[in-house]
Amino acid sequence: MQNSRIPMIMAITINVLNIGLSLLFVITLKMNSNGLAWANLVSQFTGLILGLFFVSLYSRNLKKYLSFRQALNLKSFRTFISVNKDIFIRTLCLIFTLSFFTTQSANQSAVILAVNTLLFQFFYFFSYFVDGFAYAAEALTGKGIGGGDRNNLKAVIRSLFIWGLGIAIFFTLLYGFGGNAILRLLSNDQSVLLAARPYLFWIILVPLITFSAFIWDGIFVGATASKAMRNSMLIITTLIFLPAYYLLHPLLGNHGLWMAMMLFMGSRGIFLAVFSKNAVFGRISK
Repeated sequence: MQNSRIPMIMAITINVLNIGLSLLFVITLKMNSNGLAWANLVSQFTGLILGLFFVSLYSRNLKKYLSFRQALNLKSFRTFISVNKDIFIRTLCLIFTLSFFTTQSANQSAVILAVNTLLFQFFYFFSYFVDGFAYAAEALTGKGIGGGDRNNLKAVIRSLFIWGLGIAIFFTLLYGFGGNAILRLLSNDQSVLLAARPYLFWIILVPLITFSAFIWDGIFVGATASKAMRNSMLIITTLIFLPAYYLLHPLLGNHGLWMAMMLFMGSRGIFLAVFSKNAVFGRISK
């Protein structure tokens, strides 16, 4: 619906409530880890109720689009299930890769596990910003393909990549000049901070290497090109990431693990760009 304000309100409400209840239950009421669980449960259900409230506000405008007969259309339902199946497999590959990265970090040493976990916070921080463009890409790509306007779709994708590149350059400079300062904000363990410094340059590369994958993900979801997403992720995980790790790690140690992760992230953007010719632009005849 291209309504980003309502999800923003919901996300802020859920997270602020979660933080507040966590402090109340854990610190004031001394509920320990049970308090964290209850805080998360209450905040998530509050988000659900808030979502239903907003749906009710917009229900008058949505009623004309609701069709129970169409919802029971088996052909459309099979398409819906197929798209979700492909995205599920793609997500499993992503979870496997991140879990493998964590496991192999732990297998090296507790210090390396702490270092890699700390450095990965830089990636997550960047992803929170660039994901906004991915969500915009979903809505705008769907609109472009639905309207059958190839020129508009190309213009939208071009703008998304220009903005995405701008954000990536900003974070590259931020991490390059302020990486050590950010590390000190995340941890006060001097042994971990010292051990993290040789690997900080990998984090400096993350924004420029990964931003295209985020944007292409949004474009492919908006185009419902789920098979291409699934196939690219299966290829990258099995034929690039795993072979790269087993080849590079014995030679380079933790640098080899990071290099394999960078190859995984960079390959996602490259493969999706190659597949986009048929999977995205091929959806529009003119």
